[in-house]
Amino acid sequence: MKEVYNLDTLPDINLPIRCFTCNKTLGNMEFRWLEEMKTIDSENPDKNKIIMERLGLKLDCCRKEVLQYMENIFRK
Repeated sequence: MKEVYNLDTLPDINLPIRCFTCNKTLGNMEFRWLEEMKTIDSENPDKNKIIMERLGLKLDCCRKEVLQYMENIFRK
């Protein structure tokens, strides 16, 4: 049986499930990031750094993946 997907209803997933370098799980970071953004003052210039520390993103490889994805979302 052939499955047909409506491309308008599928989520646009760009964030990888795991980090390519260290294999840390990143798939759930989008929702946690958005929750943390609500608690931080939007005027704070270091808000991305604070959010990454709260989410436990310590390695540069994970920070790069998540930050690229989140900047891409807010640019749209």
